[in-house]
Amino acid sequence: LGRIRLAPLFKLNFIRLYFSGDIIYIQGFWNWIVVIYAILSLFKKNESVVVAPRGSLGEWSVNQKKLKKSIFLWIIKYCIPNLKLHVTTRKEHIDVKKISNNWKTFIVPNQVAFDSPVNDLNKRNNWIISIGRHEKQKGFDKLIIAFREYERSGKECKLIIVGVEGSETEKLKELASQSSNIVFQEPMKREKLELLYRSSRALVSTSLYENFGNTILEALSCGTLVILPKHLPWEKAHEFTYQ
Repeated sequence: LGRIRLAPLFKLNFIRLYFSGDIIYIQGFWNWIVVIYAILSLFKKNESVVVAPRGSLGEWSVNQKKLKKSIFLWIIKYCIPNLKLHVTTRKEHIDVKKISNNWKTFIVPNQVAFDSPVNDLNKRNNWIISIGRHEKQKGFDKLIIAFREYERSGKECKLIIVGVEGSETEKLKELASQSSNIVFQEPMKREKLELLYRSSRALVSTSLYENFGNTILEALSCGTLVILPKHLPWEKAHEFTYQ
């Protein structure tokens, strides 16, 4: 819920389900459905509502449009002092507690369902991949600049950026325009994406913030090397084993 434009019928159905005491799971945080939930909670408490912020409450996200979000947070904390949240990592739990120590969290990490990996890196292409929407949070501009420096060393490699276009698309394509080894691709179906992981040398993440990082888990599950900054919630990625 929350990442689409909510039709009046959808809102009315949500209100009906809320007052009937049904279990409701809301994905995302900065959206109208959370506001409606807050207003309804003033009239009747429904202890079966869970919000999954999906990284929305990380410091980087909260600081974007900070004034509006500060007002939004004040309203939610006032209306729902004991908000329940599903978080995916210890780091996301800490981010939530910085906002309100009264909010209740439970940690359930994301999962993937790829087959067991084949770890023969000699059979892989010399490709570096990075996956995500073209937004500032993903740090793709830094990745492209670093890759151009790597190219100048004379080593052959291809950078493949997979993801939907966004506010940074024009800037990123301009940065990459002088290189024939940087490729932008649209989002892929699961089978094709899994094949790309298994065919590539490494996945690189330059994200400024991730609450979990599904692509990191997907790459590790395919036996693909991962290169990522220390601030992401994967301090023990080197201990990963496929189960």
